[in-house]
Amino acid sequence: MSVYGNPVWIPRIAQDPLYLTFSSEGGEFALGTADSAKHWDGTLEYSTDAETWTVWDGTGPLSSSGGLLYLRGSGNTKITGNNPSTNHRWTIVPDAQNAVSVTGNI
Repeated sequence: MSVYGNPVWIPRIAQDPLYLTFSSEGGEFALGTADSAKHWDGTLEYSTDAETWTVWDGTGPLSSSGGLLYLRGSGNTKITGNNPSTNHRWTIVPDAQNAVSVTGNI
């Protein structure tokens, strides 16, 4: 493509990563379901380096590495149970009350 015979450079627009990033500057943390059970209807995968991904079955907590944990999914229409009287919530347990933040594309 050119304008008046000069090439036009169009920069590539960076896409948001297709995962959530959980991070803590204060230390390690764990992410899990309160009842150690899967309540999503598709697939969830986790990573500590955003390159190597492992399917998570929900039966145990996920541990951060270097204060980072990444989570992505596919085919999910829900990620928690729908009965408020049961223990289907998610938990984040930081070391020594350090804050954990989350960013990314849900």
